[in-house]
Amino acid sequence: FGRVVSLQSLRGKAIALTFLDPVCVSDCPIIAQELVATAGMLGSDARRVELVAVVANPVYRSSSYLVAFDRKEGLQRLDNWAFLTGSAAQLRRVWDSFGILVADSTGGAMVAHSDIAYVIDPKGHARFIIDSDPGPGTEVTKSSFSGVLASAIRSALGR
Repeated sequence: FGRVVSLQSLRGKAIALTFLDPVCVSDCPIIAQELVATAGMLGSDARRVELVAVVANPVYRSSSYLVAFDRKEGLQRLDNWAFLTGSAAQLRRVWDSFGILVADSTGGAMVAHSDIAYVIDPKGHARFIIDSDPGPGTEVTKSSFSGVLASAIRSALGR
């Protein structure tokens, strides 16, 4: 929405940072639901946390795709949620700096990308790197990522 967001601008809060494709129909919607669950698990600590995703698709990166994804997954209800985009060059720099691989997929709009979540403490230090791949999507795997993420965020907050 025309605002610049940086890790520096979020300093003072713990950050859960991941990378999502707004037109994905497999892993990204599951990861989004895990983020919603994580926000619920944090309780009052949620006010000290920013849940942030960066677009992981160089083609479908306009804010209209992000807003549609947020609405579909219920992320727009979270006060501490931001889904960020930028130019293809800006995104590529962010992906590279976090070691995110983004590969064009043949025959579709989705792209293949790394399923990683970073937990960054309020001082700006990366404390945890968590595999956010939801696996086969069973109830057990769906519940495990949000629990691990919430625990890592609490640890980054010093709890």
